[in-house]
Amino acid sequence: IVLPVTNDTLVVPPSVLPWEHGGGAALVIGVEGRPDDKVLLIHASDGEVIALSTTCTHKGCDVGWNDMRGIIVCPCHGSEYDRFGGNLKGPATRPLHRYTVQANADGVVIALG
Repeated sequence: IVLPVTNDTLVVPPSVLPWEHGGGAALVIGVEGRPDDKVLLIHASDGEVIALSTTCTHKGCDVGWNDMRGIIVCPCHGSEYDRFGGNLKGPATRPLHRYTVQANADGVVIALG
């Protein structure tokens, strides 16, 4: 899914959130007009929604959510991150960038700036 950005803010409507419809715990969102920017949204078991950059801090590959293991994995060199973007295993040595998130009636609002 690719969504438009307004004033450096991305609004993800409830209709596309998989956990609102009995689906998975994660969603990758492309940012319209920014082909290299993607956001990984994770719905934690405690209800918290976490928004992270999908760009691995090692070599810039796109990371993905591993639902079976409950972690984020980079397919290029094997770096692993926890659900908050913190490093679990290298070669990456820095955490993923985390965005500010607010949930409201419109869905999930992500501040990209």
